[in-house]
Amino acid sequence: MTDEEIINKAIAKAKLNGWDETMPKDFFTLGAVGLIFQHSFAKAIFGDSIVPFVECKDLFDHNRIIAVITMPAWQAEIQRMALEEKPLQHLAKFL
Repeated sequence: MTDEEIINKAIAKAKLNGWDETMPKDFFTLGAVGLIFQHSFAKAIFGDSIVPFVECKDLFDHNRIIAVITMPAWQAEIQRMALEEKPLQHLAKFL
């Protein structure tokens, strides 16, 4: 998918999920990347369900998980997209 196709599909999905179409103030400067990191847009795409984000493993027994850090899905995916060289390609996995 091209970046333009990804953005068009993401906007359509966000609208179906109740996104209010509020464009970020810096949309014309940052473009699509500015849009996908907007909180209300991300919530409409990824949702509010609580998901595991980080597993903390025992220092001496790496097979033993001692804690799991959770957060809303939209926050976890914003963080994952921020680490991607091409965040739109990460977003495409959810469309």
